[in-house]
This record gives sequence, structure tokens and C-alpha cells, in this order.
Amino acid sequence: MRQRLFRVARVAIASAVAIAVTSSSPRSQSITGLDAQVAALVASISQARLQQLLPVLVAFGTRDARSATSDPRRGNRAAGQWIYDELLRSGSRLQVSFDVHQVAKGEVAGFPEGSTASWADMAVRTGIETGQWPQWMEFPAGKMTFARFTEDYGRVLAARHKPQDAAAALAAMKTDRAVLATSYAKEYPDDGQTLPWLDRAVAQAEAVVVLANDRAEEGISMIRKAAEAETALPPPFGPPMLQKPSYEMLGDELLALGRRTEAADAYKRALAAAPNRRLSVAGLKAATTP
Repeated sequence: MRQRLFRVARVAIASAVAIAVTSSSPRSQSITGLDAQVAALVASISQARLQQLLPVLVAFGTRDARSATSDPRRGNRAAGQWIYDELLRSGSRLQVSFDVHQVAKGEVAGFPEGSTASWADMAVRTGIETGQWPQWMEFPAGKMTFARFTEDYGRVLAARHKPQDAAAALAAMKTDRAVLATSYAKEYPDDGQTLPWLDRAVAQAEAVVVLANDRAEEGISMIRKAAEAETALPPPFGPPMLQKPSYEMLGDELLALGRRTEAADAYKRALAAAPNRRLSVAGLKAATTP
């Protein structure tokens, strides 16, 4: 649930490619047809120029949620201005401008990569990795809903064997999701990828509540459906969007029931989406070791 942070990297890489293209050799005048134009553009990308550009972009230090926004020499503002200036220098035919979006005061969703939401994300990931769940934070009413949703998701996972606690956390998740349905699009109109992943988290949590009530077959069926729907979404740029991937959860539940062949298949699917993920690797080893 950290999609916005990685978009900074995508913009920087795309910009570097654009600069490398526009600053390399002129395109052949004999090109005809769209496919030939695309082929020529791809062929004109300068690897040497990319190798020069990427260290410059890295030096701005934008891979951090706390990256400076007012420093003219370092951070998001400085990197954006540098990209802008470089693209302007590439040629007069390229139209270059800043896309400005002002977040209204009193935001409801809260910055997904801000300190609070990042803490919630890491708290849930740590709980999944270690089984040690934190003392959850209390958030002000009507604020930081994204962080609250993440915490409530963690509460569901922590309550795998506590039906009432799991149901209460699921109800809170659904309340959070209803708020985010209206507030997130207003605060982050350029983000069309995050909300579908929240729906996958809700579907997963619904399965956990069923499992907590000792309805194993029904719960496993629900996790399987959640996992299939998860794989239909665009793959995330970076670690899994959900702190607990659905196929990994499916493998855990099947392994606990002694259904090792099915568990192994689930773990393999999890690893196809997130190669070398520690818990999936460990689960596959447990499912396949005699």
C-alpha cells in the first residue's frame, strides 16, 4: 500500500529515457509507418546517456517519503526542476509543464507514505513476519483513514483464532473502506491503483473471519478466490501491495490442515508473484520436505 512512493521512481526513469532519446542521434528521415517509428525511437535510446542520468536522479534522494519538497538542491522539488529543465533543453517540439495538484486542508485519507501510514504498514509486516503484534495506535476521528485501514487489516490477521475480535476488525475495515471510497479519489486523483488492492484486503479479511469461526473449507475457498482476483490486478512496483499475499495465506492454511500438495502449489504461485519472499520460501520447503 505504498504505491505513490514508487510512482516517483517510475516518473524519474521514464523521464531519463525520454531525455536519453531526445538527446541521442536524429531519427532517420526514411521512416514510414507507426511500427517503424516506434522501432526507431527504441533504437535511438542511448545506454551511455542513461548511465549518466540515473546517478544524477538518485543523488536527489527522492526514494524517501520524507524527501524535501522545498529545497532547491535536493529532494522532490529539485529533481522535478532538473527533469523539467533537461526536457526543455531536448528540443522545442516537446511540450513540458508541471502537473500541480493541491491537497485540501483537513485531508481524510492521509498520505499513504507519511510517517503514520508507514508505521502502520511496517507494524503489520512485522506482525506477519514474527507473530508479535504491536500495541495499535489510536487515530483522530476523520483523519489518517488509510493508516487506520492498514491497522484494522493487521487486527484481523492477528485475530485469526479469535472470532469476535476478527469480526470487529473486519467491520472497522469496511467502515474505513467506505470513507476512502470518497476521500481518496479527491485527495489523490492521479492514483487509480490503490483502491482495488484495498478491496482485496477486505476479501482476504472476510475469509479470515470465516476461518476463525472454524469453517475451514468455506474459508479456504474464499482465500482461493481472493488470490485469483489478486493476480488479475496489475503487478505492483516493488514488494507485494498486501502485507500478506493471498496465495501465501492459502498455503499456510492448507499446510496447517496437512494438505501439503495443495499448499506447495499455493506457495509456488505466491513466489511467482513475489520471488524469494521469505515466508513463502519457508512454507514451500515445509510443504515439500518429507
